[in-house]
Amino acid sequence: MNEVFSLSKEFSTTRSVTYSQPVNPNLLDLQSENMLFIPPSNGRKGEGGLRIQGYFKLGNPSSSVSDFKKVKPLITIITVVFNCVETLEQTILSIIEQSYENIEYIIIDGGSTDGSLDIIHKYENMIDYWVSEEDRGIYDAMNKGLVVASGNWVNFMNAGDILYSVNTIKQVFNSTLGAEQIIYGNVHIRYGSFDRVEMAKNPRKLWRGMQFSHQSIFCDLSYHKKNLFNIENEICADLEFCYKAFKKNINFKYEPVIISSVEVGGASESNRLKTLKLSKVAVSSGGALPLVNLYYFYKYIDTKLRSYLKLILPDSVIQKLISFK
Repeated sequence: MNEVFSLSKEFSTTRSVTYSQPVNPNLLDLQSENMLFIPPSNGRKGEGGLRIQGYFKLGNPSSSVSDFKKVKPLITIITVVFNCVETLEQTILSIIEQSYENIEYIIIDGGSTDGSLDIIHKYENMIDYWVSEEDRGIYDAMNKGLVVASGNWVNFMNAGDILYSVNTIKQVFNSTLGAEQIIYGNVHIRYGSFDRVEMAKNPRKLWRGMQFSHQSIFCDLSYHKKNLFNIENEICADLEFCYKAFKKNINFKYEPVIISSVEVGGASESNRLKTLKLSKVAVSSGGALPLVNLYYFYKYIDTKLRSYLKLILPDSVIQKLISFK
């Protein structure tokens, strides 16, 4: 049996590694082999990371390491990126500078041409696995990350998003875990000229749309591997995943911690009306409530009105409108 050892105490992703490939039941069995690398494809721009160098991560428990009881739960963080050279580095730093000592970091790049790959290469020895190739959209890229993840828990922190503090993961996983399969918390939102903290709401209200930020969720990896994102829902597949999980009585746990910091302007923010339409589709696929049509009609009118007011009102008033969102 191989032991867990440290490549470097400086980074969260290099404090606990092993030469032994994971034999964790969370791993997706594909053609009788553990899926640790995405199969080669035409047009691939690159692949690398600690796994390529022969270093792996192990969750707890794992039968392949003699001192597995000393290993804390392995937290996999997946970053999806495409041409985000200006924001990718801050995302990487927020992860590798975490105080928690058992983090697996995976980057799925969509074939960037703007210098994002240069940033990835810069942190080659702190990233467990990265690959750069074309994909079918953000949720397809997320699914690729899920397939090769080997942790106990998984979180998505895409380019431009950051963990709120260096102690975020330690705060979330400091307490004893029970039967929960999805842990969610609060989010810090950056608007450019101002920012605010949005408190997570009850998952019972998921039929109204996301009640917490996707970046502020940690999901049991074994569950997520069996329930990948629906890539046909190009904007709201995260809502569809969470709503279906709630309808299946999956255990949600609220953690009163600000988990992520995100900047407005993502896919769901840039086209609010399309987001509303696809949100309705998402909850309908999970068995929607009778009042769904009425609620989304109201939200459509409300969104149109807010869009109009943003064009004619001063920023100070807009800020107050956002606070009442």
